[in-house]
Amino acid sequence: MIKRILVALDPSAQTEVATLFSIDLAKENDAQLTGLAIVNTDQISSEVGTGGIGTIYYAEKLRTYLGKKSREKASELVERFKKEVDQSELKHSEKVEEGVPFERIIEDMKYYDLLVMGREPHFYYNKPDEKTKTLSAVVKRGIAPVLVVNNEHHGVNRVLLANDGSAPCARTMQAFAHLHPFGHNLEIEVVNVYNDAGDSSDEEQLSRLKNHLAANFLRAHGYETVNEASIAGTKVGETLCRYADEKNVDMLVAGAHAVSAIQRLTFGSTTSHLIETSPSLVFVQH
Repeated sequence: MIKRILVALDPSAQTEVATLFSIDLAKENDAQLTGLAIVNTDQISSEVGTGGIGTIYYAEKLRTYLGKKSREKASELVERFKKEVDQSELKHSEKVEEGVPFERIIEDMKYYDLLVMGREPHFYYNKPDEKTKTLSAVVKRGIAPVLVVNNEHHGVNRVLLANDGSAPCARTMQAFAHLHPFGHNLEIEVVNVYNDAGDSSDEEQLSRLKNHLAANFLRAHGYETVNEASIAGTKVGETLCRYADEKNVDMLVAGAHAVSAIQRLTFGSTTSHLIETSPSLVFVQH
């Protein structure tokens, strides 16, 4: 069960969506919300740079100015979050921290059941259009699952669990079952994509076995409507997204295969494709 939810706040429109979903989750689970804004002091220092003795004074002035503007933006973000959550009468708190965004988020995740954030976070407030690798780093190194939101707030009734039988997939499935973020009254599709190249009969049989084991696990944790589907295909991410569209899925549950600091490798090509292209929520854990 979820009792503490951390919401990462940045200037993107997805933060508002993340706030709305976090309110839904808090109501469903009687949980407490925390809105976190971060002053990216590392990026400010990098932006200012270093120079000769004659430029130190001006560099310090610029650093002070950028820091002041970032703190003002952070205060605006937490105030906006507070105003939205106040209307729901939920327990909540807000805080502003300074440092490297993914490091601050990862440290705070140790004391929360779930992190909610947008899929394209912009934590350098002085350049709000500049993308960062915060999300991939958080998923790779954080200990709690992450609910990644897109641009639309909607209900959650149909869930696709991408099942490849790997350890990240199993950990994510277990976290989802133990936390049951949107309750148990869901229709879940457990889907495995097997390689249909050559003689695929053994691959299909193994795929069905993996799905059966995963589906039984979910049923044991109170999910009654669990369907199983084995699909032939070579491009797993694209196959899953097509299937999700056909089934009008509201949320994807997928494990992240973290092997590199580069986003596509951090998530694994399949999970990266799901996060980048799916209009649905993505519940993910390494």
